[in-house]
Amino acid sequence: MAEFVAKVLVCGALAVGMPVGGAAEGVDVRVDGDGGPLASSVFDQARGQVIRAAVSVVEPAVVSIETVGGAQPLVGNTYGGPAAETFRLGDGPTTGLVVSADGLILTSSFNFARDPSVITVTLSDGRRFVGKLLARDLIRRLAMVKVDATGLTPARWVVGEAPDVGQYAIACGRGLGGARPSVSLGIVSALGRRNGNAVQTDAKTSPVNYGGPLIDIDGRVIGLIVPMAGGRGPLAGAEWYDGGIGFAIPWERVDLVLERLAAGETV
Repeated sequence: MAEFVAKVLVCGALAVGMPVGGAAEGVDVRVDGDGGPLASSVFDQARGQVIRAAVSVVEPAVVSIETVGGAQPLVGNTYGGPAAETFRLGDGPTTGLVVSADGLILTSSFNFARDPSVITVTLSDGRRFVGKLLARDLIRRLAMVKVDATGLTPARWVVGEAPDVGQYAIACGRGLGGARPSVSLGIVSALGRRNGNAVQTDAKTSPVNYGGPLIDIDGRVIGLIVPMAGGRGPLAGAEWYDGGIGFAIPWERVDLVLERLAAGETV
């Protein structure tokens, strides 16, 4: 009941035009019939409660992925000028999302740009498994990993409906460690981006949550977070990390290739 009331407070504030995301800080909102103020601290508490509840829904499906070995991919200057600074892939863990109870984990192909020799997956309950890279989608920057586990909890996706531009979007990842996923709050900025393949968000995305879910306030997955940009190569788009321009691949695009990736077919 408390979660429902919190959602009513948040959605009511949005309905009367309150800015979302970071812009909401320190702003009073009038939502009742008498014009009485709803203090910003009350709104912030309600918003935090909604966010924590949403993250708890998807949390069992969010995993940590660590890789060992492989060569650092370097991106050279393609314009004939002085050599541009290249983005170097870090060694820290990143994120994946359970998509089947029998151990299929969808993540970003960015996480495997090194072609690592060892992949380790840590589930939300702390169990660790050796992962096997099955295939990649080089267009949507997806990758499929398999672990020898059963009884996993797949994430619930937004299916058959488009998110609304301006709605809350929560980026989740496990690249920073800790018992709970890291969280970045933003909005859905645009739909049909990157040749129709992605939802755009201003939630902070980076290598720590590439491969993780962008969720709505009900904990449903809006899309899988990936780096995307106009350039080519496995690291294209990573230079925009934490810059307020992030992308996530929605279900209708994931579903086009899910079976092929699970069968080991690179797209």
